[in-house]
Amino acid sequence: MKKYLFFALLLWTFVGQAAIKLPPFIGDNMVLQRDRPSTIWGNAASGEKITVSFINKTFSTIADNKGKWRLQLPPSKAGGPFTMTIKGRNSSVVLKDILVGDVWICAGGASMLLQTKEDSTSREEPAGANYSNIRLFGTGTGKKWIYCDSQSAGSFSGTAFFFARNLHLKLNIPIGMIQSETLDIAEIAELYNVSVKGIIWNDNPLNDFTPKPEILLPQRIQDYRANFKQIDLPFLFVEATDPSARELQKSVLAFKNTDRINAIDLAPNNTREIGRRLAALAKRRVYNLPTFAHGPQFDSFELRGKSVRIHFSNTGTGLKTNDKKNPTNFTIAGSDGHFHPAIAEIIDENTIEVFSPAVTTPAAVRYAWEKHPHGLNLVNSLNLPAYPFKTDNWKN
Repeated sequence: MKKYLFFALLLWTFVGQAAIKLPPFIGDNMVLQRDRPSTIWGNAASGEKITVSFINKTFSTIADNKGKWRLQLPPSKAGGPFTMTIKGRNSSVVLKDILVGDVWICAGGASMLLQTKEDSTSREEPAGANYSNIRLFGTGTGKKWIYCDSQSAGSFSGTAFFFARNLHLKLNIPIGMIQSETLDIAEIAELYNVSVKGIIWNDNPLNDFTPKPEILLPQRIQDYRANFKQIDLPFLFVEATDPSARELQKSVLAFKNTDRINAIDLAPNNTREIGRRLAALAKRRVYNLPTFAHGPQFDSFELRGKSVRIHFSNTGTGLKTNDKKNPTNFTIAGSDGHFHPAIAEIIDENTIEVFSPAVTTPAAVRYAWEKHPHGLNLVNSLNLPAYPFKTDNWKN
């Protein structure tokens, strides 16, 4: 009997003194999402009382029979740095240099994984990347929150870095970027506890030998929103360069707070401009700032005998070409569905007329409707490129 009492006492002592354990997301230098409740969670001894003190307020909860605990902090305004103290029965953890701002997730495929130091336009950029109010978490950070500085920025997602820098300089608030690898199931499950501002996504292949873009994007967006418990969570993505994938992506544009940028004119490793365009889209769609984020987009067309007139939106003060020549990469077809290179002329600030001597009775027009179009020159007054489009619904 005494033997059993000894072991019971020993077990009680061990459990009672179990140290508080926190997930990687909860740590020094982290960024919490402003204006939304923040979940803090971890492990301790079964039945242990846990208190969390943050910004002059204290909150408490009890660990369940598996030692798991969680609690929610009320929304806070942007600011910091702050300290958070987490106490148990016999142990405590003090987290330092916490910021409150906007937290964005960057996800996708190989293009999103390209590092800042691999950017094709400015490989020396990381040397001057000292932004103490931009924090990074994920691939390249050792699964902990780190400052964005000359050493860390180079190994982080280039798209995420340039996106964060553009937002931070405009909004003047802390920005946290979480780089998520979509196949890391355990990390994704933990990630859903975090309150976030939105998601940026790029899964365009780097070349013809890497996998094609995600075609189940509608379901992925719905899953993200359901798991984060934010039915209108902003989802901003880079439009597919592959025509078939581009068509499949069209359906998600009907979703609230979902939009895309056009990067068909850019090399995949031009992460500076891809990040800048995504940031411009976020400023317009998420932050409601007066910013141009889109190039010319197909609006409607008119069949006019031997020619077709294409009307565009998002032209700014007018359509133009960046080389002062006629627009390129237009093709035109009759009812036979055979497309021919077309002549295109800008006839007013929103309209282009398209025709070809080879097609006497046009039925359809396409623009840049191929995998790797070259020599694209159609832009709006802000020099943003026109989106690829087709006027037909033909499957070829």
